[in-house]
Amino acid sequence: VRACIAAENPENPLGDTAGAAMVQLTAKAHGRALLIIGDSRPVKDLLKSFGGRWNGTASGWMFPGSKHKEVVDGLRQALHNVCDSFAAGAEAADAGSSSAKTTGAAAAVAEPPAKKAKKVAAAGADEGLEGDHWNLPLSEVNDKRRISVLKFGGEPAVDLREWFGDAGDLKPGKKGIMLKKQEWEALKKAMPAIDAEIEKLGA
Repeated sequence: VRACIAAENPENPLGDTAGAAMVQLTAKAHGRALLIIGDSRPVKDLLKSFGGRWNGTASGWMFPGSKHKEVVDGLRQALHNVCDSFAAGAEAADAGSSSAKTTGAAAAVAEPPAKKAKKVAAAGADEGLEGDHWNLPLSEVNDKRRISVLKFGGEPAVDLREWFGDAGDLKPGKKGIMLKKQEWEALKKAMPAIDAEIEKLGA
C-alpha cells in the first residue's frame, strides 16, 4: 500500500530552509533500510539533519528502518509530498529473509567451493545490498575490477565495479555500474554486435 500525502499545515515547524520549496519524494524499503528517492536536492540539508546518507548506487538517501516515521513525518511537516511504500516493502523483505534462511542452509551444503569466486559482505558504497553475494575478478591482471551477482532492492542484478582493500579483505567501491536483470539480458543480446565492432577496430 502506498500513501502519497501532501502536508497541509500552513506553518512550517522546521524552518524556512527545510521547507523552502515543495518537492515530490518516495519512501521505500531497501532491505530493512529506508530509502528516500525523488527530487531530493532542494532538501538534502534536511535529510542530512535526520541522519541520512547519500547512496549513489541506489540514487537516494539511506536511513535505518527504525527512523521511517521520523523521516517521513518530518518531510511532510516541511510541506513536501511523500509517497510512502515502506511498510509493504519491509514486510516483503522480512518474508523473503525468513524463506531464504530455510532454503539457504540446505543450498550451502550442496554448493561446491569455487577457487576464483568468494562471497563477501556488502559494505562501503554498496550499503543497502542484501546479504552476501557472488563475485569474480574480470581478469587475472587486476583482481580489483570485479563482476558480482547480487540482490538489490529485492531484485537480481549484475554489478561491474572497482573494489578496494587488501587481498582477502576486498570491498566494493563507488566506481562502477549496476545492471538490472533486463539490462543484463539486453547486453547479452548485443554481444555479437559488440564483438563485431571490436574486430573492426582490431583489424
